[in-house]
Amino acid sequence: MNKLWLLLLLSLVTSGCFFRFSDPTYTFKELEADEPPGPEFSLLMVTVKSDPGLLGTPEFFSLWFRRVDPHGSQTPLVGASSKQWYRALRPRTVKNGHFLIMLPPGVYELEAMRDVGFLGREMTWHVSGDAKIQSRIHITRPGIYDLGTLRVTSGSFTQPAMLAADGDGFSAERLSVLRAAVKGKSWERYLLEDPTPQQRKKRLPPAGGTIAQFLRGDRT
Repeated sequence: MNKLWLLLLLSLVTSGCFFRFSDPTYTFKELEADEPPGPEFSLLMVTVKSDPGLLGTPEFFSLWFRRVDPHGSQTPLVGASSKQWYRALRPRTVKNGHFLIMLPPGVYELEAMRDVGFLGREMTWHVSGDAKIQSRIHITRPGIYDLGTLRVTSGSFTQPAMLAADGDGFSAERLSVLRAAVKGKSWERYLLEDPTPQQRKKRLPPAGGTIAQFLRGDRT
């Protein structure tokens, strides 16, 4: 009997369904940028929203970019996720669809996202080939970059879901979110030096313009 309870407990923990005592603390934490690991790093803000579906509105909790290598080599993924060890002890870099990602200089493409939907089921979204080029962002000198809001529209069995840009990078509302997230951090100086950093906004199509197509991945 003891072995049976041990196996049940282990399955709950590994499936992500097990309640963590730190969850209430994490829930009330505000969006907060982490300190850069080096002077060459920049802070990228991205927001991902999804259209409501028949079974509710999925919530994205992981977002991953990959640096483009001129020689075609596979580079490590960089991004942010709300699912990590000891998250209650770390700055909360993911909240309400907002992601704060630290990146060294380079050219990056959106690689994948993960969301959680009905009954806690998770889905991985993979960016299709040509769409990666459309989602590219160039990180040059250190600073704060804003990709704006990306909105996932529902797909079908014959057509992949689409990702559209709201074109709201560095809007007044987003600047307010950024200022709160970097308050007291070394990132704050970039906003103090340049309170309207429009030159670092990713060039995107007009609001509603499609920038990427997605292929549905595995449900877990």
